Amino acid sequence: MMRPAFSARLAALGLACAFAALPLAARADSLHDARAAVDVRQFDVALPLFEALLAKDPGNADLLIETARVYGFADRHAEAIAIYRRVLEVAPARRYDVLGAMAWQMLWSGDAAGALPNFVEAQAHARDDKERAELLRGEAEAHADLGDLRASIVAYQQALLLRPEDRDLQRRIALTWLWLDDYAQAEAAWRALLASDPNDRRSQAGLARTLNAGGRHNAAIRAYEGLDDGSDPDVRLDHARALYWAGYPAPAYDLLAGRNDAGAVWLRDWRIERERLAYVYGTAEYATDADGLDVASVAAATGRWLTPSLLGEVGYRYVNLNDDNGSVNGNRLFATLRGVYGEPGVTPPGLLVPSVSIGLNDYDGWSPVTGNASLRWMPVDLWRIAADLGREIVETPLAVENRITVDSASLGVETRLPPHWELAGAVSYLRFSDDNSRTRINGSVGYAVRFNPKVVVGVEGAAFEDSAPASFAPVPPPGTIAPHGYWNPKRYAEGRVFAGIWGENQPWEWYGRVALGTSRETDADGNTTTGTPNLLEVGVAYDVGPRLRWRAFAGGSGSSFAVGNGGSGYWRRYVGINLTAWFK
Repeated sequence: MMRPAFSARLAALGLACAFAALPLAARADSLHDARAAVDVRQFDVALPLFEALLAKDPGNADLLIETARVYGFADRHAEAIAIYRRVLEVAPARRYDVLGAMAWQMLWSGDAAGALPNFVEAQAHARDDKERAELLRGEAEAHADLGDLRASIVAYQQALLLRPEDRDLQRRIALTWLWLDDYAQAEAAWRALLASDPNDRRSQAGLARTLNAGGRHNAAIRAYEGLDDGSDPDVRLDHARALYWAGYPAPAYDLLAGRNDAGAVWLRDWRIERERLAYVYGTAEYATDADGLDVASVAAATGRWLTPSLLGEVGYRYVNLNDDNGSVNGNRLFATLRGVYGEPGVTPPGLLVPSVSIGLNDYDGWSPVTGNASLRWMPVDLWRIAADLGREIVETPLAVENRITVDSASLGVETRLPPHWELAGAVSYLRFSDDNSRTRINGSVGYAVRFNPKVVVGVEGAAFEDSAPASFAPVPPPGTIAPHGYWNPKRYAEGRVFAGIWGENQPWEWYGRVALGTSRETDADGNTTTGTPNLLEVGVAYDVGPRLRWRAFAGGSGSSFAVGNGGSGYWRRYVGINLTAWFK
């Protein structure tokens, strides 16, 4: 049996071939048949009839225009454009009858650059405000396709002046503000739409998406709870993304169960599920510095969820410390418990992530116990508070020989002012086992200049003061101590300007950061020096599959304000690699 679609095309071809033998009345009947086929959207039947008519009357502008429109209905944009151009050749006076239609076909065929001037030219010859508004909409879409979103906004706003009640234009303006990452303008536009029609689900979804993109994930969750009934897969995907970004992977995963579209599969299987599975990872690092200290370490750990809100992890770390003062091998067995507590969309109290860890160490026969207790608290959207208490070993051969540990307490705050500003600050107190104490402050201000990839520029600074700095005098003066293997000047301050870039192109992620700085250091003997604590960091990660990922990183920095040897003229370089696998 012959297939119906093929039969129809064959019949149409036979009609076209026989057309030349038909009398004039029959030709009129053929035009009638062609239009009848268009009415029932049988374009494969209609188009051969139109082409046969054109073959007998190639200069008929009306017939050319009608044929071009049918090609457009059939989404055969190239043929439609070609016939519109024939109209311009055979009937120049009809230019403004077809220029706008040709511009739309060019836009839909992917030629936004060619369509744009035609939209602009046709506007001056529009018959009325309705047609002019439609041409402005075409101009706006062409600008958007070409990446000029601000010009797109301007064109949409001009169209809206002509059609102030057009909600589709209002939505397009709101969406374009979102694409521009101008969340305040986008939110205001969506809320204006909802003020006039609270039941406008498209605007409800647009508002929720805007809140989520602007970092207000819990506010977005609250919006989706009244919107997401499962009928719209795009809304369901955005809802899951908001839950995941807010720190609630379990309900996010459940929302995407059974989905097989690419966006949902990537978010569910390559991102969210990892937060629910057991895992094992290994990391190897090597670092060297201006003091001749070489540090090589390897670590491996595995973790799994003991309850839906409690994660347990155990692991082992080996480190070799080598410099002019000798070589030390360190071994550590460690265990960590981490909880996650919160209710999606409920802020405050928001999300609390407490953790506690303990380490059993052996550094060439020295066996101190180390550990850390921390709390990460996101009480409301855009705010993050971090508190830490801990004890750590100072990892240099001389510090190990002198049995130096450091107890620390810190409190930090981060906030965002969408879409561009990021602010962070912290204060900490460190108490070394040789009775030296350190008070330290640090802060940063960043400004995002673009978002895909994300580029942030800003300034950062840090300063500290030690109560018992190290003196290299044969007899340390009062208030100072002999060097014990770590860097402890009297005072230190540094400031840097930085630029960072972060990008993702599935399955790759990458980042880079560079900073230029200046520092001022005063040692225990009253000598003041300056330095250039510049910094360069790069990293790349690759998802081999949903349950396997590697990451490589490297960097170099100038002087440090941490607890290793350092100071003016100090530098440090490092490289490392990590491999993580997830399993049930």
